[in-house]
Amino acid sequence: MAEKEIGNERFARELEEIDDALRTAIGDFKKSEQCRQKVASTRNEMKSVAISEKSGRSWIAVVGLKNSGKTWFCKQLMKNPDVSQRLKCGQLGKDSTKTMVWVGDSFQDGIEGEKIPVKSDDMIDLGTPYIMADTPGVDDAFVSDLKVMEKIAGAPLYILMVNSETMESEKLFQFAEKLDGARIFPVCIDNEKRDLVNRGEEDLRKLEKKLARACPSADVRKPFVVPKLDSLDDTEKTEKDLQAQLVSRLGELLNLPPKDVTYRKEALLARLKREIINELKEPLNNIQPYFDELVTKETEAVSAVITELVGTDKQLEIGLRIRMRMRLADETSILFFPFGALLGLFAITTKAWDRIFLSLI
Repeated sequence: MAEKEIGNERFARELEEIDDALRTAIGDFKKSEQCRQKVASTRNEMKSVAISEKSGRSWIAVVGLKNSGKTWFCKQLMKNPDVSQRLKCGQLGKDSTKTMVWVGDSFQDGIEGEKIPVKSDDMIDLGTPYIMADTPGVDDAFVSDLKVMEKIAGAPLYILMVNSETMESEKLFQFAEKLDGARIFPVCIDNEKRDLVNRGEEDLRKLEKKLARACPSADVRKPFVVPKLDSLDDTEKTEKDLQAQLVSRLGELLNLPPKDVTYRKEALLARLKREIINELKEPLNNIQPYFDELVTKETEAVSAVITELVGTDKQLEIGLRIRMRMRLADETSILFFPFGALLGLFAITTKAWDRIFLSLI
């Protein structure tokens, strides 16, 4: 069943093996339960990838921190003002996006969240059929309900909304780790520095580098900068120009050859393994001294048992000499050694007695 939902036997088997290992090797330890929840979450993300593959529509997921302009971006792709009004803006407080909202003309079975059906003519043409997800801000839902991320994991393209105040937020890059394996298009709204477009290139390069480190298997694209519109002279004209530029960039990205879904699943699996290692690293390091002491005590106990059963090294050496002498006496033919009787007597003698008997021959 899991294989059919995920769409790949190998990934289903690997997830099952990781889950079994956590359950049997670590048991009911609290960290084990947290790690097993991550396994379940990754399994759901892979299901989302499989659903996306069958949907016949490209998924665009608009994500980011709270009040970063996600809903504003979604509205840029709406021709119908009635649909735009149904998308709640986070800056309005009580009207902020609290649940995930899908907008599009067709939704594949298995897609979860609120759905706003619209005709394709009511959405900006990007050159290929698509549906779009407007998600809650990280502070709103992702901290307490990471299941939202599971529902959009099938998106091949993520619009990562950033503003000039949160470009260096650690929470932003922790969240970006979950986008590994996909294509990421950062859109930066300049609500603090008017010169970000012209003299903020260093900030944008740092943003790209940090995103690349957070999700090494992702295709991170050059950020698109949106200046603070009310600070410009001809706001209406500038907004239309920006919309045209944004739509052009988005159309290019959406029509690039998609990566094989296996690539995204590989990235999800690799991320899961990193997360489990990080979760277990601290508790395992804490028990290492006790484990080392246990190994030492075990070695000492085994040594004591061996000494008790077979004696010390010196006792073993004497016993071995006697045994070898007895075998030599038993197995040496009289034809080759006519003094077999004397040799048998040698077996119970050592050192000085050997010399005495030899002198008598």
